Order: sequence, then C-alpha cells, then structure tokens
Amino acid sequence: NSSSQRDTHAACDVVCCATFLASAYDVGPNGLSLTAPCNRRQFSFRNAEAAFQATQNWPLAGMFQDLSAAAAQQKVQRFGSHRDSTRAGFGNCWLAMQAVLLAKFSPGSPAGLALLKTGDAFLLEYTEQPTSDDEEVLIDNWLGLLLMLVRDKLAGDSRWTDYFRAFVALDTGSATKRSAAEQWRQTVQTARVELKKQLAKDPNPDSGG
Repeated sequence: NSSSQRDTHAACDVVCCATFLASAYDVGPNGLSLTAPCNRRQFSFRNAEAAFQATQNWPLAGMFQDLSAAAAQQKVQRFGSHRDSTRAGFGNCWLAMQAVLLAKFSPGSPAGLALLKTGDAFLLEYTEQPTSDDEEVLIDNWLGLLLMLVRDKLAGDSRWTDYFRAFVALDTGSATKRSAAEQWRQTVQTARVELKKQLAKDPNPDSGG
C-alpha cells in the first residue's frame, strides 16, 4: 500500500543518505527557478516534481510554486486533457525533467555540490510509477539515469553518459531498441535486489547503532 511504500522510500533515503535527490525533496521557497522555452517566463518552486508538473500547463505554473510534490500531481490531474504536449517548449517529458534537474542541481549550488559527492555511484529510483501517459514510454529508472547525466555535466565527465548511449536515446529517454531495453531493465533490477539486501540488513535505520 502507499503507506508501506512511503516507509520503504524513507528507509532507502536514510540508508543511502540520498533524501536530497528525490524529486519531492523540499528545497525551500524559491529554491528552484525554471525558465520555459515557450515564453521565457521564470517561476520558482519548492521541489522538482512541482516544477516538472507545471510544464504541462506553463501559463498556470504560478499555481504550483508552493505545492508539495503530491499536491502538484493532484493539481495537474484537474487539467484533464488541457495539457501541453510540448512540455512548455522543452519538447517532451524527458527533456522537461532534465531541465528541472539542471536547475535544481546548478553548478556551485548546495544541491549540485551534494550530487557531485555521490561520485560515480549508480543512482537508483527504488520504485517508479509514471504520473502521466508520456512517462510510460521512458526507460526504466529514468530519473536515476537523468541524475547521473546531470552529475556528468557538473563534473565535466562523460563516463556514464557514454555508457547510457547504448541503451537510451538521450533526447527522448526511450530505449534505443527492444534488446537494449531488456538489458537495461536487468541492470536496474540487479541494483534493486542489492538495495533490498542492504535494507534487510538494517530495516530500522533511524534506530541508531
């Protein structure tokens, strides 16, 4: 159920010290500023998820500025079919989220520096449930993959980026071919199995010791 999922996510964040990576992480008022290509108007948001959802109707982005991630997801559902398929001019949901993450983890920012401290670690979205139809075409662990691409940009490195080219089209987030999608899915599944093992070792990470 949703409660157990939240508990699992919280445990993952504690074990991995990765709370700040989550799209729902609150960066504070005006903590994330994003300008959309459709009209160059800038809005500020408290979390990456709110900014991402706002790209579905950028003229109303001001309504998302102070929303939590969950509230932003609920808000966008009320738009029904009145959503911008271009994602505020970014082109698609993959590029929209990439722009959001580049804004959140900007060079020299506390979030950007924290992301760099993850080194060359494989970043994993523990569970993924698309919040819109266009996300369903994206490759597995797409948020983790995007974070690693952003980290490469910050570090001036291309090791992960070059590796990912064999699996995913970097302008759409879709698998390059069916066999690549399956190979990537197995890679992600292996990482999730390893994470479950770590959680099993310390199921109550907040208890100390």
